[in-house]
Amino acid sequence: MANNDQIPMTNDQLKLASNNPDVEFKKVDNTYLLAIADNAVITKSIEIKPSVLSRKSSVLNLQINIGKNTKATIIEKFEGQFTIALNQEINVDEDSELRIISIQNLNNKSNFDENRTVNAAKSARVHLFDFQIGGKSSNLTIQQNADEESYISADLLCNAKGDQKFTFNIENIYSGRNGRGNILAKTAASDKSTVKIIGGINIKRKGGGTDAHLKQDSLILNKEASIKAIPKLNVDTDNVKAGHGASITNLNKENLFYLTSRGISESNARKMMVEGFMKECLDKVDDLPEVKEYITNSI
Repeated sequence: MANNDQIPMTNDQLKLASNNPDVEFKKVDNTYLLAIADNAVITKSIEIKPSVLSRKSSVLNLQINIGKNTKATIIEKFEGQFTIALNQEINVDEDSELRIISIQNLNNKSNFDENRTVNAAKSARVHLFDFQIGGKSSNLTIQQNADEESYISADLLCNAKGDQKFTFNIENIYSGRNGRGNILAKTAASDKSTVKIIGGINIKRKGGGTDAHLKQDSLILNKEASIKAIPKLNVDTDNVKAGHGASITNLNKENLFYLTSRGISESNARKMMVEGFMKECLDKVDDLPEVKEYITNSI
C-alpha cells in the first residue's frame, strides 16, 4: 500500500519499448498514459519496464487506453530490488482485443502491491496473465468489469518459496448481457511460504446470458507451507452459466521418488512437478517463447 515513504516515479523511471506510430506514451502529473489508436493492429508486443534504482518505495500510476477495433499485447516486467505500489487502470474500447502479461520477479527484499482495474466495453476481449514469482511479499487486488457481450479472462500463476507471503483478490464482474470469461489460478507453495487467494465471479442484474467460471488449483510442496483458497460466486439474475471450484493438493511423494530414482536430483524433480502443475497457464503463451522460457527458468 502507498505510504509516506513512497515517491512517484520520474519520467525516466518507466521505459516503454515500441516505435509504432499508433502508440502514444506520456506522463501527465504523476500518471503515465499509454494510448493505442482506433483500428490499430500491433503485431509486436509492447514492453513496459520500470527502472527504479532508489531503495525507497515507489508509486507507479499507469493508465492504458485501447481504441476501438484494436488488437495489442502488452508485457510488463518488474525486476530488481525496490518496493513498488502499482495503481493501474485499463480501458478497452468496443470490438478490441488486449492481452496483458505482467511478470513480478523482484528480489527477496522487495514488496509489491498491485491494484488493477480493467474495463472492457461492448464486444471487447481482455486476457490478463499475472505471473507472481519474486519479492518478499505481494498483495494483488484485480477487478475486471465486462460490458455487454465482452470477454474477460485472467490467469494467475504464483510460485511461493522461502518465507514469501502472497495475498491475491481477483474478481470478474459482469454488468451487461452475454458476457464471457474465466479466472484460472495456479498457486504453488514451498518452504515456509504462505498464499491466500480470493477469487470471485459477480454477475449483476442485467448480466443475463453470461457464461463465467472460476478455477483455483493449489499445490503444497511441504508441511510448513500453506495455501488458503476462497472461491466466491454471486449471481443476481437468471439464465446464466456460472461455476467455481478450488482444489489443494499435496506433493505426490510417489512421483518424486520415481523421478529421483532415475537420477534426477530432488530439487530438479520438484521443479519439474511444479512446471507440470502450471503447464495449463504456461501453454497459453506458447506464441511468446521468450516469456514462457523466462517464467519456466524462474520457477
